[in-house]
Amino acid sequence: MPDPTNASPAILYQNEQKTTVLIDLPTSVARAQGLPDHRQWGVLCSSDPPTCPFPLTNEPRSASSIPSENTVNTVIHATYRTLIEKALQEIHQHHHEDWYVSPRKTALVPRVSKSTSREGGPEHHARSWGRVPVIHYSDSDMIAAPEVYNVDDAQRLNFTASSIYNKVLRNSQDTDTSMAVLPTSSKPRTSYHIPPLATFILSKVEDSVSTFRAASTLYLPARTRDADVGQFDFVLLDPPWPNASAKRAKSYQRPRSLRQTGDLLTTLQLTRHIAPSGIVAIWITNKPGVRELVLGTDRDHSNGVSPASLSGVEEDSLFELWKLQLIEEWIWIKTTSDGVPIMDMESRWRKPYEVMLIGRKQLPGGMGPPRAVQRRVIAGVPDLHSRKPSVKELVESIMAWPGRYRALEIFARNLTQGWWAWGDEVLDFNEHCQWTPINEAP
Repeated sequence: MPDPTNASPAILYQNEQKTTVLIDLPTSVARAQGLPDHRQWGVLCSSDPPTCPFPLTNEPRSASSIPSENTVNTVIHATYRTLIEKALQEIHQHHHEDWYVSPRKTALVPRVSKSTSREGGPEHHARSWGRVPVIHYSDSDMIAAPEVYNVDDAQRLNFTASSIYNKVLRNSQDTDTSMAVLPTSSKPRTSYHIPPLATFILSKVEDSVSTFRAASTLYLPARTRDADVGQFDFVLLDPPWPNASAKRAKSYQRPRSLRQTGDLLTTLQLTRHIAPSGIVAIWITNKPGVRELVLGTDRDHSNGVSPASLSGVEEDSLFELWKLQLIEEWIWIKTTSDGVPIMDMESRWRKPYEVMLIGRKQLPGGMGPPRAVQRRVIAGVPDLHSRKPSVKELVESIMAWPGRYRALEIFARNLTQGWWAWGDEVLDFNEHCQWTPINEAP
């Protein structure tokens, strides 16, 4: 049965165990900004919901014609398929309304391609992907004080897009505000919605590790119920995994190899920033190599046993490196407007789902006793290209102190109320043009 206590407009269906969820993507992103009724900024622009599954073109004739690194783990896929089919059947049985919040507002100002050079903008600082240098810190390292500004300073100090690059900006108020960025010769004046108590670093992650480390140490000095100085109770990552279609489109830069992504993630030195019982969630692709990079090569996927070491990432998987124990897997199944997977589940090239792996920091002294991994299915009609549902409301259900926690999103594409955001796209869906006033929405 649906959860009768659920009153969130973003969660259209949820069972009592919270193992099956139907979520509306743009609504979840808007609510994460601290907009419970969409009345303050308007409606977040979206895309038309697909009404039928996508046709599969250039599908290989046999599995043997697919490069081994692009195949999926058939055992894991079979498990996911069973869970997805059961979840969709449950939602169809109990939810008899639209599978998305209707209507969607689709009059969106196009985003500028990341491959387009904008003079004086953050993209001006971008460099091509090469081997990311792995930076090692010790507790005795000197940390230079970062440049930190309140978002209200942007207009007073005549900030341009390039002048806020690799700086820390904060909205210290418990209400939302706007930030205006002055025009340059190639970019007009731009305004952004900034949620309450949001902090962000607009920069390529590999350019700003020291800025983040210094800022988190200096501006998270007080110990919370669990987190210590510079630590977070929850960390979310959506890394730029190598992607063949993105390379062909040349729309934005990604690492060219899995090893480069591993180097980048290792450089973050996340262990020092995860609270003693903190939670880390990371979106992965369906390539076995990506899963092995995160969990290890010989993991028993039915429990939380520590993964075997993985050659290529300092001889450790990322979860072992970050001292995490796998506790949950969330499977986002993308559906049409009437609840059908957007493509054949047995497609050889692509799958209609993405997975988020969730780990908890190991207890002092090593890994706790093995435990079954909780799997949940999140159904949702896909939105703009590459935009994922906000998991803020969902993840708070597994937080020890859901009302009082520190959160960080790395490789973020929008800001979230009360969270830190870090990456070169953190303001993408906070720009005023991404929102339509209520009276203009259909």
